[in-house]
Amino acid sequence: MLEIPQGLQRGDLPALPLSLSGAVGDGVTDDTTALNAFLTANPGKRYYVDRTFAVSNVVTVPSSSEMFGPGGFVMLNPDVSCIRIIGSRVRLRDFTITCATAGTTAYIGGVLIDSSVSGGGTDNLVERIQISGVSWAGILLWGGSRNRMIDCEISGHRGTLQDSAGVCAYRDS
Repeated sequence: MLEIPQGLQRGDLPALPLSLSGAVGDGVTDDTTALNAFLTANPGKRYYVDRTFAVSNVVTVPSSSEMFGPGGFVMLNPDVSCIRIIGSRVRLRDFTITCATAGTTAYIGGVLIDSSVSGGGTDNLVERIQISGVSWAGILLWGGSRNRMIDCEISGHRGTLQDSAGVCAYRDS
């Protein structure tokens, strides 16, 4: 019989726990390389955020993927985005993103929906994500269309940039 991990409902299965990536998931050790290798090797899947992962650079979520769970991400470098969507039909839901220190760079976001890649940045959903401590935008839309943000909580901007925002629609968004 399949044992359902705590926090999951039967309808949420199957999903790949991010801890299968080899990432430590202690909120301190840099897990960027392991997470990106895992997501690249397993595109278009459902990923379960089962721990708190520390990242020093952007984590790119592939098209037609879903990422959800009770864990989250700690941004070790406040001057880069945390989660980047370059594709389409990506759904992020029910986890946290926290920036540990203040940054000084504009054009970054806790979540970056990026249309600079051909065909990207379209029909994505960011839902019930809690983002805190970023220096510029909680969610940055860099072009793209038909993207939705629902019930996200964005708080505690740490940066010194006068035009920081919870959600920023930039370029041709």
